[in-house]
Amino acid sequence: MATEPARQARIQFGTKGDNRAVRVLHPGRLTAKDVASINKRLVDKVIFDLTGCSCLSGTIDVIWELEFENVIRVNLEEVGAPIGR
Repeated sequence: MATEPARQARIQFGTKGDNRAVRVLHPGRLTAKDVASINKRLVDKVIFDLTGCSCLSGTIDVIWELEFENVIRVNLEEVGAPIGR
């Protein structure tokens, strides 16, 4: 019996000194519990690690982006791959 993949959100960010934007990719139709889980991780881990405090003082932009269900991964190392086809 195939199991359905777990619903996940991904938080992407650069290291200290890099772009001060954090991107949250999510599967859509978030519940209040989903948002609370994402926010807890975002504030307690990511923002604290980047700034040294858990406050949202406006120094970091948080971009919430719907992650599409179907993703095609492209191997950029593949030699001889046709372009534009």
